[in-house]
Amino acid sequence: MKKVFLFLFLFFIIFLFFHFNYKSKNNLNIYSEIAVPIFEISFNDIKEINNNNLIAENNIYIKNYKNNILSDISFEYYLYLEYPTDLLEINIYLNSKKINFNNFYSEKIILNNSKKENHEIKIKINYIGNFKKNYSNKLKLKIFAKQIY
Repeated sequence: MKKVFLFLFLFFIIFLFFHFNYKSKNNLNIYSEIAVPIFEISFNDIKEINNNNLIAENNIYIKNYKNNILSDISFEYYLYLEYPTDLLEINIYLNSKKINFNNFYSEKIILNNSKKENHEIKIKINYIGNFKKNYSNKLKLKIFAKQIY
């Protein structure tokens, strides 16, 4: 009986020794923080095309900050024109530089997180169809964004 008790006692002492020795050498510190993504879109009053107004110019503003808090994430985004028609001549500019479109998709635009950026997208629409008919199709501009590293 003494041998069993002595064996269990030594086993427990050795177990504690290895446990605390291993635990003190392999101390892990884990720090994590969730990134703050800011991709803010605003626009001015939307002007519509009709028989009285054949030209419309609209502005959309995209920025990577809000209330002086800068986004922790960079974004890549592109524009998509939905319901385009040959009755409209559409030109889109990013900060006064014309944006190229291919199959109604724009080139990719980067919104970095290293500094405050404010992108101004200007859309110029001219109605070039039959001026005696009302234009009834709706043109939609969609913005698709994704996080980049």
